[in-house]
Amino acid sequence: MSVEIAGLFTALHTLTHHDPRVDLQPVDGFHFTFLPLTLPLYEAHQHLPSHVEALTHAWAPYDGQSIRINELRLVALPGQLLLAGIPNPTAVAWRKAFCEAVLNTPWRNELLARHENVPLPAPFWHTTLLRYQAARMPEYLRAFFLQHRTQRYGDVAGKLQLMRINYNWTARWPVGATSA
Repeated sequence: MSVEIAGLFTALHTLTHHDPRVDLQPVDGFHFTFLPLTLPLYEAHQHLPSHVEALTHAWAPYDGQSIRINELRLVALPGQLLLAGIPNPTAVAWRKAFCEAVLNTPWRNELLARHENVPLPAPFWHTTLLRYQAARMPEYLRAFFLQHRTQRYGDVAGKLQLMRINYNWTARWPVGATSA
C-alpha cells in the first residue's frame, strides 16, 4: 500500500470514527475486486453457490497473475466513496476472458444477477473504501470528496486471488486451491 493510500485510510478513519453509519473498509482488507461473482454475502458462513469446481477451473489461468492499477483517484457515489484507477491492458483482457468463461459455467446466473444493472464486466476498476448507511453521504463526507477529488493516490500492483468474502472485506477465505 502506498503512502498516499495509507494516508487516505488514516484521514477517513479520523474523519469518520464517530459516525456509526460509516462502514470503512479495514486496512488489512484493502483490495481491488477483479470481478464480483455473486450478490453481496452478509452472513459469516453463507454458502457459495454449488459447482465451485467449475469456477476454480475457469479461474486457473489467472490465479497468481500480477496486475497493476494506475492513477488512483476518489470517486463518489450517493452512499459510497470509491478508489478507482486504470488497469494495465493485460488485466483488462484477463477480466474479459474470465467473465466470458464464467458465463459458460453453472455460475452464469450468479454473475448476471450481480451485474444486473451494470455492464459486464464493469467499465472501471475500484475498491469501495467507505459505505454510508443512508441514501446519501452527509455533508462532511461530500466536503472531503470535493477537497480530495483531484488528488492522485499512486498505483497498486498485486497478484490475483479467487476469494470468498463478505460484503465489506472484514472476513475472507480462499476459494478452492487458490493461494492465500
